[in-house]
Amino acid sequence: MSRTRVVVTALGLVTAAGSDADAAWSAVSEGRTCIGPVRTFDASVFTHPTGAELLDLPPPRREGDDRAIRLLLHAAQPIEAALQPVFEGERDAAARTAVVLGTSQGAIDGVADVHRRMRRGGGALTEADRDAIRAYRPGYGAERLAEMLGARGPRSTVGMVCVSSAMALLQAADLLRSGVADRAVAGGFEAFSPFIFTGFYCIGAASKTLCRPFDRRRDGTILGEAAALLLLETEEAALRRGATPMAILEGGGFAADGVHMTAPDREGRGLERAIRQALDDAGVDPGEIDYVNAHGTGTPYNDAMECKALRRVIPGDRPMPPMSSLKSIFGHTLGAAGAVDAGVSVLAMEHQVLPPTINSGEEPEVEGWDFVFGQSRSTRGMRRVMSTNAAMAGNNTALLLRAYEG
Repeated sequence: MSRTRVVVTALGLVTAAGSDADAAWSAVSEGRTCIGPVRTFDASVFTHPTGAELLDLPPPRREGDDRAIRLLLHAAQPIEAALQPVFEGERDAAARTAVVLGTSQGAIDGVADVHRRMRRGGGALTEADRDAIRAYRPGYGAERLAEMLGARGPRSTVGMVCVSSAMALLQAADLLRSGVADRAVAGGFEAFSPFIFTGFYCIGAASKTLCRPFDRRRDGTILGEAAALLLLETEEAALRRGATPMAILEGGGFAADGVHMTAPDREGRGLERAIRQALDDAGVDPGEIDYVNAHGTGTPYNDAMECKALRRVIPGDRPMPPMSSLKSIFGHTLGAAGAVDAGVSVLAMEHQVLPPTINSGEEPEVEGWDFVFGQSRSTRGMRRVMSTNAAMAGNNTALLLRAYEG
């Protein structure tokens, strides 16, 4: 493919911190957790029911929209504002705008409600029930988002658990590089649901205490919900319409090791390959990474393997770049996690602030590394961020983002 530069020109973020990117950045810069007791459903049967939920959920655009779709469409508002004048002013702009989304479960709440009611003898399906079942189709979120925006280009949905939205960004960048589209709305969405919450409890991945990424006391992750969307454009298309890019998506990588159904390769070989692919894609030396926005789930195996993978990539005679995880702040947002991390990485370069890992630091996983523990840190000259993600079944991604300097 050509080395067409792919730039980020707009960003939408809905997290447990609030319904826009400013709220998310406020939580990050203050080192403030959004995790608390579960309140969106009855979790009294669980011994340690905590999560990162958006309690002031935006209103639905359409009657019957479930929690996931409401999060997604609200996150799209800044993207909608950016695209409207483009579609009005450029011929064929809508037809050359793609939509690529990632999610683990999509609109599961509505169909789960129908299922529970049917099991209790709830009678015949209503039209609202049928709408909920239709909404659970894998591509429904992308369809609704394209409809809202007026985008008529290619659309697709990625379902690869915790790397879903990172893969969506990679696929969107490929569409732009290959000339299929001039721009793409890419990212992911995931609602906090009893179904997913129960699943993580069943496999023993949920923390009984706090989410403590890269701390030896860590015992698991805590789930959250989010929707994160980035407007990606070719640099040529962005400058032609007078947009000021926020960052460059410089490189990306994907590798699968398939060691276990849920556990990662303990040596991090798949993640290592993904990171090296991203660096090769961008033509960048490992020493040029200024900050690592790590997956950092707070589970024992994930954090250890991330450290091993990065240590093999960064030459031993060089110091490790600063590294942290957002999951202690926003919880683990599963299919949305990669796009949340990418969006915050863009904001971190814009503000020249290193996001913190909170709850951690007393016993770091690796001594002598520059973990950003406790509170955010001001910096200068942060030009490149490596954002890593790992998922069940051994899927691993790496995104390399660079500050835009013209």
